[in-house]
Amino acid sequence: DYAGHEQRLQLGTLENWDRTEELATISVPTLVIGATHDTMDPAWMRMMSERLPNGRYLQCSGGHAANIDDADTYWAGLIDFLIPIAKGYVTDRCCDVCNLGIQVYGGYGYIREYPMEQLLRDCRITPIYEGTNGIQAMDLLGRKLGQNKGRPIMDLVGEIQTVLTAAKVVARTAPLAEKVESAVNRLGEVAMHIGAAAMSDKVLTAFAHAHPFLDVCGDVAMAWMLLWRARIAAERLAAGPKEKDALFYEGQIKSAEFFVYTLLPVTLGKMNAILAAGSATVDIPEDAFGGK
Repeated sequence: DYAGHEQRLQLGTLENWDRTEELATISVPTLVIGATHDTMDPAWMRMMSERLPNGRYLQCSGGHAANIDDADTYWAGLIDFLIPIAKGYVTDRCCDVCNLGIQVYGGYGYIREYPMEQLLRDCRITPIYEGTNGIQAMDLLGRKLGQNKGRPIMDLVGEIQTVLTAAKVVARTAPLAEKVESAVNRLGEVAMHIGAAAMSDKVLTAFAHAHPFLDVCGDVAMAWMLLWRARIAAERLAAGPKEKDALFYEGQIKSAEFFVYTLLPVTLGKMNAILAAGSATVDIPEDAFGGK
């Protein structure tokens, strides 16, 4: 009864939500990734090709956390924080992939002779069930961000920092690491800002930016995953792999470069918008929507 879950969330009783249902949300991106695998034209779909496989890594990522007093609490906190991102962000991007896939085929993509229209219809339900993505964003802001005094997001930044440190000592990924680190630091500012606003009289404005906040968290997580892969690929290339493997490794680095230099600047713009905390969506009178 997903409508019932949404109603309870909107009433502020998310803490009573059945945890087994919450954990089940992590399966949705996996299903969508399977449905959309190998359907895109590589040249046309560069914007999304580096995102889609990393959705799978996002759901099962784990770094090397050192000096953890309570490992169970540590990893449970990371999982809790990443669940709404893995479900919400990845399913939104999967819909983008299938929508652009239709565009690749032109008019043919819109008809049933080709599979894209079916894939888009199949994927379009995923941002709705198992908690709509708007609810996932509210969960991220309203519960996960402040969970355990903000420990999970700080631990996530620590995991990302481990990858950044390793990438900085590899020539081909050092410039990428610098850009990703700037985005991570900016995300920290955004998290503090929106978290404080959510506990103030600006709570409605804060939650009006909950979905953009989920988006930027997802973008930074994708940058983390791509940098991780690119650093390993760069090290393998330096070791002199077989030609077919070299092409694969080069693809990992180029995907990271595209994301960091082309898409991550857009993420920074989204962060600026969240920090600006525009309240138009809250302030607009109902009658101003028109229609009467």
